[in-house]
Amino acid sequence: MYGHDITNKEILEAGARTPTAGRHLVATLDRYSRATLAENCISLGESAIHFATGQSTIPAGAEGVLSEVANQLKANPDWKWEVQGYTDNVGDKAANQKLSEDRANAVASWLADHGVDRSRLTVKGYGESHPVADNSTARGRAQNRRVELIHQ
Repeated sequence: MYGHDITNKEILEAGARTPTAGRHLVATLDRYSRATLAENCISLGESAIHFATGQSTIPAGAEGVLSEVANQLKANPDWKWEVQGYTDNVGDKAANQKLSEDRANAVASWLADHGVDRSRLTVKGYGESHPVADNSTARGRAQNRRVELIHQ
């Protein structure tokens, strides 16, 4: 599994308050093994959404995990999320910043188009900052081309 392998405390606490919702989200993401959980974060990394270099288009293969995330967000209407986009370090820093914003907007728009109230989603691009893997390898760069949803 790519990404982080740590517990999502807030989601689990929410699951304790709403017995099926939070636990179902954890089980769903574990089942897909494509989105990973960290502290208060859902990471849609290279195996959930494989963004091609320089692209913000969501490929058809990502729809399964995004549908599950959308279903859980719709089932928990009080949850608000920041959708964060990231890039690898290839190319111009300013272009990477814009690309990270475009990736975050693409995911937020996809979720909104599939029934998630857009007012519950804020969007932020972080460019090439905060890499989760080594940018000196192709695999590391692929892992850094990601979107994360941070529970607010």
